[in-house]
Amino acid sequence: MATPDTRSGRNYMKTGPGMYAFAKEHKVAGWPWLLKPMGWLGRKHFKNIENSLADDETVVVAFLTKMAGLTDAGEPTGRFKWYAFALGDSGTLYFAHWRPFHLDSLRMTLDQVNTINPDTGIIRGRLQIQTLQGTQDLTLKWFAPQIRRIYDLLNNEKHAYDKLRHKVDLDG
Repeated sequence: MATPDTRSGRNYMKTGPGMYAFAKEHKVAGWPWLLKPMGWLGRKHFKNIENSLADDETVVVAFLTKMAGLTDAGEPTGRFKWYAFALGDSGTLYFAHWRPFHLDSLRMTLDQVNTINPDTGIIRGRLQIQTLQGTQDLTLKWFAPQIRRIYDLLNNEKHAYDKLRHKVDLDG
């Protein structure tokens, strides 16, 4: 699977500011005109992911986008909120939302992901990440170019992860 060094040339994808810098560099850090407030909020979201990472884990892909909020039971609400997402080199997709006195930090493995489906128009787009059991399906929404870039990043990493896992299964 790709490493942070192959993605960006620097190994800084262990910290929240590093994840935010990756998202900005790859144009998946939210709305460009809101970079000042989004930068502060994005770093807060990514700090939650940084705290959730295992000691030896690094992040290969990181981005900010809007996702339908989740209830305590994990069911989506109708309101879309800003979430930070990070894909660890272990094949774990982390997503977190920060607000004062409250923390949402969840994860799923790429083994659980069945399909990643983009649906984009000229202006707006939606990305659905569907799980095998259908228990933790995610719907991401934002502008179409950003959704396409997020899809490309996630889809490439999912294929690399599946190839690596399949090779290990055949060898083992």
